[in-house]
Amino acid sequence: MVLLSEHIEIEQLGTYDPIVNTHGEKLVSLNIERICYYLAQGIRLEPPVSQLLGLAGLLPQNPTTYMTAWRNRRELMRGYKGGGEDANGYTAT
Repeated sequence: MVLLSEHIEIEQLGTYDPIVNTHGEKLVSLNIERICYYLAQGIRLEPPVSQLLGLAGLLPQNPTTYMTAWRNRRELMRGYKGGGEDANGYTAT
């Protein structure tokens, strides 16, 4: 019986700090050059990665990003005591 050992390299393409900083932000850093290299090689992206790269401006926005934004906006408007229309003329449903 022969066992073949494959050497698999894992390359770090970015970092994420889930702890909110003093400005209320969670920080992400991306190695754009290497990400572009892998995109050119035809790598398939998982939906959360596609969303992140869309928010970073590297890819077109993922449709689920818009759906999440509208859902969050609707929830905020429901909690708004004044009701009625928001600054853009939309009514809460």
